[in-house]
Amino acid sequence: MTDKRLSEDRAEILADVAEQYFLEGKTQAQIAKLVGVTRSMVSRMLTEARHAGIVKIQIQRPMGFNRVLQAQLIERFGLSGAFVLNQYNIHSSKIKERIGQAGAIALRQYLKPGTVFGISWGTTINAVVEAIDPAEYHETESITITQLIGALGAQNSEYDAHGVVSVLQNKFRCSAVYLNAPYIVESSEIAKSFLATRNVADGVEEAKKTDVALLSVGSMDIATSSSYLAGYVSTDDLMDMAQAGAVGDVCGFQIDEFGHEVCKDFQARVIGIGLKDFLKIPVRIGVAGGPSKILPLLGGLRAGYLNVLVTDAETAQQLLELDSIK
Repeated sequence: MTDKRLSEDRAEILADVAEQYFLEGKTQAQIAKLVGVTRSMVSRMLTEARHAGIVKIQIQRPMGFNRVLQAQLIERFGLSGAFVLNQYNIHSSKIKERIGQAGAIALRQYLKPGTVFGISWGTTINAVVEAIDPAEYHETESITITQLIGALGAQNSEYDAHGVVSVLQNKFRCSAVYLNAPYIVESSEIAKSFLATRNVADGVEEAKKTDVALLSVGSMDIATSSSYLAGYVSTDDLMDMAQAGAVGDVCGFQIDEFGHEVCKDFQARVIGIGLKDFLKIPVRIGVAGGPSKILPLLGGLRAGYLNVLVTDAETAQQLLELDSIK
């Protein structure tokens, strides 16, 4: 958005200079001669144009995938698909964005006309949805989006499943089924009450029809735990779950690093699709990467909760190494 503090005349001049430089390929010296200013002034005008939002630079980094690691992951964990970014040491500030872009590419293979597409929530899910270009998909209007777990009350819009579903619904111009319930409540009795209400029960029934699920992987690290950062659980909750053996969750299902269910009392308070119905979803795509996600990913893969994985090369390598020694 153009800086409103600029006058229209000034914005027009900056746009002219930017067009000549970025689109017409003129040098700063050539532009200076045409405009009647110094070369250093042209340089400052180009900088001003960027700061004012008149010029926006977007870098399309090539999306390469590591076929060797993909094949190893598929064989080791019995996956139906794997998408491994052919990059190591991705900066922590960029890893969600890069995996989000890879996730959007992966989805092209699975989202067909008429697909029921289920979504959990989390920052990486949000990154995938942001990276989706609806023009790269076919007949998106016939897709139905379902919300797999509740998410009311999130403290940040990045974790709000309703917001994520709404953005994707607008992109695809398709129908969506929302689960109007919190992610977790105070007791199993309250959870049962929610699940007994018609609106929530209908939402869960629609979630059971999911053909393709896009799933985040939660961790016990407070710096990256979506449940903690969204305000759903406290540090004490995380400590209690960690002491019980939990290393993270897939779609709210708490697991240890060997893929065993843990913290069933916690799970009884989560509102969403049940484990038995979750495992009936044909395609369950996990999108995650980085050090804090390795153990929960390992548990999720060993448990069979994920049958398609989207991650980076370093995470993939560490998953294979850990699985070989544990």
